[in-house]
Amino acid sequence: MRLLFYSFNSYSDPDVLYVLKKMNIEFDVLEYDFKAPGHNKNQDDDFVEMFLKKYDASLYDAVFSIDYWPPVAQACFKANLKYIAWSYDCPFDLLYPEDTLALPNVYCFVFDKEQQKKYSDMGIDNIYYMPLGVNVDRYKKINSSDIRCRKYLTDISFVGKLYENSYPLIRMGVNANTANVLDKIIETQTMLLPNNVLDQLVTDGLVNVINSEMHANDKDFKDEATKGKIIYALESEITRKERITLLNLCGRRYRTDFYSNSKFDLLEGVSTHGYVNYWEEMPWIFAASKINLNPTLKAIHAGVSLRAFDITACGGFMLTSRLPELEELFADGKEVGIYDNVVDFVEKLEYYMSHDDERNKIAKMGRERCFRDHSMDKRLKEIFDISFNN
Repeated sequence: MRLLFYSFNSYSDPDVLYVLKKMNIEFDVLEYDFKAPGHNKNQDDDFVEMFLKKYDASLYDAVFSIDYWPPVAQACFKANLKYIAWSYDCPFDLLYPEDTLALPNVYCFVFDKEQQKKYSDMGIDNIYYMPLGVNVDRYKKINSSDIRCRKYLTDISFVGKLYENSYPLIRMGVNANTANVLDKIIETQTMLLPNNVLDQLVTDGLVNVINSEMHANDKDFKDEATKGKIIYALESEITRKERITLLNLCGRRYRTDFYSNSKFDLLEGVSTHGYVNYWEEMPWIFAASKINLNPTLKAIHAGVSLRAFDITACGGFMLTSRLPELEELFADGKEVGIYDNVVDFVEKLEYYMSHDDERNKIAKMGRERCFRDHSMDKRLKEIFDISFNN
């Protein structure tokens, strides 16, 4: 097998390339920045033209990428070349991915079954479920007794974002009654987590009202607040509020460290730090912390994000919000700790902080499970088996 690997310098690119070499798969690397001026990740004719001129499709069995890129799909279709994408975005951070997902040369793998079902229900049958995974060989080198852990020793840590979002702008742009409706929707969805009801609560009628009021209140407003944009803003705001609440609860009880490029002004008793390098710093934080938090972005309705695999692969103990697919991948109370709501979070936090032996055993078992069942080697083999045998 010979692949052309499209790289946009994602966190996972070096691990994927390492595992491809390990699997004795030949590849060339194509680099192209869709975020550069004049380019577009949704539609980029310059990329398609460049691809068709520069690359001989007969030399490759497929193009492979982390995340899904419509211009790559379009170029591969014109070149009569298979395109395989493994996405860690949920939902897709694209305007109209469905326009190219149905192309017959596309094989797209997503880590959330609800996202897979959404497109399957639209008649797109080349979307496959595939959980994320880790480069076991790299993570085996992480050890909590390593001197590099010393600077990160703490009780509680969280590496992530607070998801500052467009909800405040939407709320300011509508009338008071509509703003109250949106606040009530957030309150209702928060109470019903982990079940997701936003699709039912954000009706087409409400979307029309929001757009009408935003245009009436701001004559210069040119954008359109689609249902998808509104739901994502609400999910991001719910995530932001939950993460601030959890961090503040931890900060009042234990030494708590937060690593992020987000704003820190609403946090109390929390030691705040800037962005940390995914490769050189983050693994040692996970290994050095007694408890690693994993409050999942609410836009992820079922699947398990990459951070959960990173934490467990480093031998860190993870306290995570519940998701439908989580216990298919890790056992609650044996390999990870799972909480259902804020009250349950505090109870689990206090319990695991006062039971060192049990917490350390769970972290050890979680690492073993991750290495055994969630390796990138295994995931890529499954992806290629599906892509070349269907």
